[in-house]
Amino acid sequence: MEVALAYASKSELRDGSLSLATNRRRAPVSFSGRCRQPVIMRRLLLALQGVIGGNFQWLTEAEWLATLDPVVTVHRDQVFFEAFSQDMSAYGWVSIPMAEFEVQGQVEYGTTNIDFTHQLGTALQRLRSSRHTVLTVGAGGVGVKTDGQGHFEKKVDLPDPWQRGFVQIQSALGMAAWQTDVRPADLLSVMAWLREHRPPGPPHGLRFQFSPGEEVSLVAEPWEDHPFRLRGTRYDGVSRSIRVWGRKRLALLSPILPYADRVTVGLPGRSLPHWYVCHVGPYRFAVVLSGHTRANWSESFFDLLAPTEPTEADMAEAMRARLQDRQVMTLEEAGPNAESALLSLCRSGEAMRDPVDRTFRWRPLFDTPLLARAAGGDARVEQALGLMARITTVDREARSPHGRVETHLLGEVDGEKVKLALDAAGRLRFGQCTCEFFRNHFLADGPCVHMLAVRSSPRLQAPEQP
Repeated sequence: MEVALAYASKSELRDGSLSLATNRRRAPVSFSGRCRQPVIMRRLLLALQGVIGGNFQWLTEAEWLATLDPVVTVHRDQVFFEAFSQDMSAYGWVSIPMAEFEVQGQVEYGTTNIDFTHQLGTALQRLRSSRHTVLTVGAGGVGVKTDGQGHFEKKVDLPDPWQRGFVQIQSALGMAAWQTDVRPADLLSVMAWLREHRPPGPPHGLRFQFSPGEEVSLVAEPWEDHPFRLRGTRYDGVSRSIRVWGRKRLALLSPILPYADRVTVGLPGRSLPHWYVCHVGPYRFAVVLSGHTRANWSESFFDLLAPTEPTEADMAEAMRARLQDRQVMTLEEAGPNAESALLSLCRSGEAMRDPVDRTFRWRPLFDTPLLARAAGGDARVEQALGLMARITTVDREARSPHGRVETHLLGEVDGEKVKLALDAAGRLRFGQCTCEFFRNHFLADGPCVHMLAVRSSPRLQAPEQP
């Protein structure tokens, strides 16, 4: 898929005005406002540029040059930026509340690509609290020509993997996760230890330890005898540990941590994607990491954990129109049985889910919704459908453990035993299989074909409500 990116001029900082040129081939998006705290905005945007330049594995020259411009969305309550790292193992998100601007002129809400060059990053360094800084999003905000040209255009081949990356991000953020606020100083201590100590050998993971009634601790493997307490946290569930990878990618947080008030950590489970959201006053800087460095977002299959039941057309259209009108909406505001429809909008690239306040926001990535093939799980689904005839047993029952409505599935496919748990919205919350694929990956690479076969089995009958 080829997408043309056309800008009126280059983004630049000129006379105290930070002008971000937008893609003129998208629906018009424009905003202009004097920033109340330009130094914080500078730090956030430079940290986002650090994410964009992040490369934690070797890339070919073609892959290096294929890095796409970030996406900016002007919302009624905030302006936010999104971007992937060059190796697509990390996703960055910066949000600035609209209340932090003195808005000037008319605002046109929407989503578009922006020109975000290395030279612009250098210019950002000149922002000072003693100077008035106006953020302008839109071609109309640039009043000078660059290199004698008032318009320049570049075409990029927008591959399916980049589309899939955004789909998988939203599918990951839609998973049930353990979330808590931690002190930035505690994460800085872990990062300092990792910089000063080279691991003698594997394992190289980070392990969050949970004990009932105690503070959560973080172990940087292989130093088992040196746990870091995450002070101020408290856990009241059963004893457990969640092991994740991404210790080198934690460095993406380092420019913001010294200025953050707190950091929200989200952990869906072992080897799964996880996120860190830095709160700098009302500003936020988030980094979402894939399960491990080489498991980039474009090759993930977390959309296969999403609800499989098709959303009724009337419900889907009603949610699309309502969310587009309101811009941001909670599940309570959306009403009963609306979560599946909202999640489907996220998978089509029309909306996004905020993992902290659990709201859904209207954010159309393109002028038309993403194609279904952008999900990328077609081959695995087709293989699962081919296993349907080999299903030996399958049972379904509804449960409400700890007040949580769930559907449990037990089955045997081609000699492999499967256990699944689906939440009230139909998402796959828990899964186990005896196959080699699951033993090697758990759910870090999405469900195996045996899980998909059991979940889609025509033998299943609608369960009684618990």
